[in-house]
Amino acid sequence: MDGDRFRGLMLNQPSKLKTVRLWDEITFVVAQGLPFPLLVTGKYLQERGNWTIRPCDKCGLSELLDAPSDLIRATFPQHPNAHLTEVFTQFCPLCGGVLSLKSVNRPEEDHEPETAPVPAPRAWWQFWR
Repeated sequence: MDGDRFRGLMLNQPSKLKTVRLWDEITFVVAQGLPFPLLVTGKYLQERGNWTIRPCDKCGLSELLDAPSDLIRATFPQHPNAHLTEVFTQFCPLCGGVLSLKSVNRPEEDHEPETAPVPAPRAWWQFWR
């Protein structure tokens, strides 16, 4: 055990996992919302500390199944500056709920957010103008 991470050694050849082999060292974390530990990659662990993960709003899953940079690239494939993303949401792979992520490097707001002015009421026939 190393902090919230666990390491182990594969003592048998997995039959379903294609990226893990006999004698590989594996790392996993215990995630809220899962009955079993979650196998994670070095890339995931390296990026995980740069993000605050708000757990799934339905099932409480507290971890991602892929590295944040991979999720950003898959979610915003056309975005030329996807690496500059500071906040994004991700559908939960377990229940379809929503996990939200915020970069820990995102500057905090110094002031209260501005509220939009409330529009004057209109008559029903002016609604679409």
